[in-house]
Amino acid sequence: MQRDSLDAIKRLNQKHLDIVGDPEIATRINSFEMAYRMQTSAPELMDISKESKQTLDMYGAEPGKSSFANNCLLARRLVERGDSFCATVS
Repeated sequence: MQRDSLDAIKRLNQKHLDIVGDPEIATRINSFEMAYRMQTSAPELMDISKESKQTLDMYGAEPGKSSFANNCLLARRLVERGDSFCATVS
């Protein structure tokens, strides 16, 4: 349903962009698309339960618990996916 709504908004914004030619509209379209991709990929990224036992043991991470070890593992996963913020601070 969210994808359908986003597609409808994109079509309306694209029509408006074609008429007006305002580059801000193109920026808005791209921002909506990026936000959707981030929302749909975040749950899988945050689920460390599928990491191997060896990886969890190496980090000292425990799925479902809040810990520095879990945060380190999540940071590694973000860097592996090319997250620009994490890549600059790591």
